[in-house]
Amino acid sequence: MNAALLSLRWLLLLLLLGLVSLPISRRLFPRTPDRGASFGFTVSLTVFGLVAFWVGHVSLWPWGLVAAVVSLVALSVLTRRFLPAPERPVDWRRCAEVAGVFGLAFGFMLFLRALDPGIVPAGGEKFLDFGLLKALLRTDALPPEDIWFAGESIRYYYGSYLLTALLTRLTATPPNVAYNVGLAGFYATLVVTAYGLTGALADARGRSARLGGAVGAFLTAFAGNLATPIRVSTALLPREFVARYGHILFGGIRAPYEDVVTQYQSPTEFTHWYGRYVIPNTPDVFPMWTYVNGDFRAHMVGASFLLLFVALCFAYFRTPKVERRRRRALAFVAMPAVAAIVGLISTWALPTTVGLAALALLFADASSLSLLPRVLVARVERSKSAANWPFREGGRTALATGLGVSVGIVGAVLIAPALLRSPSNEGLGFLPPRSGLGGLLLVHGAFLGIFALFLAPRVREALPSVSRRTVVTVGAVGIVAFAGLVAADLAAVALFVPPLFVGWYLLRGRNAGGYETVLMIAGLGIVLAVEFVYADVWPYSPGAPRWNTVYKAYMQVWLFWGVAAGAMVAEILGRARERVVTGRSLSVGPNADKVAAVLAVVLVVLAGTFGALSSLDRIDRAAGDDPTHLGLSLDGTAYVETYHPHEAQAIDWLDEREGTPTMVSRPAPGTYQWYNAPSAMTGVPTVAGWEHVAGYHGREAYGSRVTAVNAIYESEWIDSKWLLQQYEVEYIYYGPVEREAYGERDFSQYEGVSVAYENEGVTIYEVDQSAWDDSEE
Repeated sequence: MNAALLSLRWLLLLLLLGLVSLPISRRLFPRTPDRGASFGFTVSLTVFGLVAFWVGHVSLWPWGLVAAVVSLVALSVLTRRFLPAPERPVDWRRCAEVAGVFGLAFGFMLFLRALDPGIVPAGGEKFLDFGLLKALLRTDALPPEDIWFAGESIRYYYGSYLLTALLTRLTATPPNVAYNVGLAGFYATLVVTAYGLTGALADARGRSARLGGAVGAFLTAFAGNLATPIRVSTALLPREFVARYGHILFGGIRAPYEDVVTQYQSPTEFTHWYGRYVIPNTPDVFPMWTYVNGDFRAHMVGASFLLLFVALCFAYFRTPKVERRRRRALAFVAMPAVAAIVGLISTWALPTTVGLAALALLFADASSLSLLPRVLVARVERSKSAANWPFREGGRTALATGLGVSVGIVGAVLIAPALLRSPSNEGLGFLPPRSGLGGLLLVHGAFLGIFALFLAPRVREALPSVSRRTVVTVGAVGIVAFAGLVAADLAAVALFVPPLFVGWYLLRGRNAGGYETVLMIAGLGIVLAVEFVYADVWPYSPGAPRWNTVYKAYMQVWLFWGVAAGAMVAEILGRARERVVTGRSLSVGPNADKVAAVLAVVLVVLAGTFGALSSLDRIDRAAGDDPTHLGLSLDGTAYVETYHPHEAQAIDWLDEREGTPTMVSRPAPGTYQWYNAPSAMTGVPTVAGWEHVAGYHGREAYGSRVTAVNAIYESEWIDSKWLLQQYEVEYIYYGPVEREAYGERDFSQYEGVSVAYENEGVTIYEVDQSAWDDSEE
């Protein structure tokens, strides 16, 4: 079918899912400007994913899919019939607006993917992503078999690929097209969720929901860090000067320094790839970078679900104390369910839901104590210690934390089968190499600037009687302390602790901190934590122990801060407008609000440089004479027929095999190269594939399999035969990479082995295990 029609089918399906789930989202988010319409997409996919996960352990196709559809429709009908409807009716104009935002974001990303659709091994995890999608489409029940560790189920969080597989089956889309259309769909879901959430935050302050939503969606899903605009601007300076003094700007890029400086001195040579390399030995990613790169990573798909969890926390945060039943439903039903889908998609984010829930419970006007049974509440309130401030504050914090932990525990129980098969790791590591001040400012500077502009007038309003002398004294002490911390290699402490304390004070002091300040605090806690603690997983990048930790954590921080900063910008611009209209100053100084508005706009524009340049770069490359570009297409595997024609034919043949037969092929001697393509392109598991699986199943287990596969190709037949039996191999793949490593060998000369497929470049042998069983008898 035409790719355009398939894309339209995906768009209509996603819009339909959002419409079907509207009764549910309306009751979860009745106070948002669009009555929850922006969250309908993620709400529907949450129901889809969890039901398919539970039923899929018995039968994924077709019953898991059927159960998911029936459950969503039934839950929507029951919600509409038995739960009290919000006082405000559905605003269909707002719903149309939400659909329009979704469609624009979908079309934008679909266009970018059509410019560069290839599911290639270089420069990312596309082989792994596509292979997992194919494995889920091929399996009968969960968990799927590992494509690069045949005979064992996958030990990687696969929720994102499960959702994509469900949508692929519903739309009857070929997987090689579904990969790119699915990326566009999840990008649009992220955009519309950020739009709705930021709009709700702005509306809660009496500011424009549309303005806040637009800025929030822009910062969350299109913008990048400040490194890109500052690096590009160095083209205005002499090359020698930049080469000598530009190490803070370019030192984090994993490429020869002189080459990088030369490339950035020519803006026409811009590439998105360097955009994530700022702080040395860390990938400082953000949503737009990942989508432009074209991977189908779990944290990309999980982004909108994490924002859905944020939206639930905000809904709890603003629910009045008298609505006790509603607050209980949010805390004990909705939050754990969404925490479960977050963990199923990207386990790294499951602990974050605990922190988010705890912060919402802690800073909400309604005490979390009221969630407990009335007998316990009365006993605590009668306690003599309850009147003591330390007890009251300590108890409030401890209770909120405990309830937040309970949210995570229930969420983990809901997806226990997946968590019990989590990747192998070695626990936590401590005190890794820390980030320098320059790198931190380049990565987080735009958000920190907006936070400062937002908090400054609130601090002044909270401390109206503080003298100028006190301000000067505190400022001088702060500067000295800041310099001392930076000199002691504690730049993150110097940069992030002050706004953390300011935000905490404003929230606990019942000043106008708002939920955007809660999100600021959540992000500050994460960026501080990864400076001192990291997950000790298998190091894909030697010398960078916190590589994966920063990779996953910074994406979460970007989501929180993108939404928070969007709402803050709406407030800053609103204050400036009031200054112009009324002629009175709302801040310190006669023009403070105007200056703050101008600075906020400048920061937003600078942050958008990455998205603009990356989009233009994709268009420029597609319009150029690059021989690898095959024209506008959504077919992610079209290039295989052009550059690997013989293997393309063999892969098509292999892809037509049913079930999950075990294959043996050459293990990849290195990642990000054309190895194990047959398993990645078909979902047919191979005994040992890319070394990624060493991080999931263990290095020793992976190493022994590599040795076994090499022996199958190189050893005497008696040993090869024994290993083929041990791993229950059904197909031996012999293509160009196998011939390169092992030379020529004809397996069909041996008993029980025959040629199943052959062309000029590839031979696939079929192994009849039963023939050996008969001969041994």
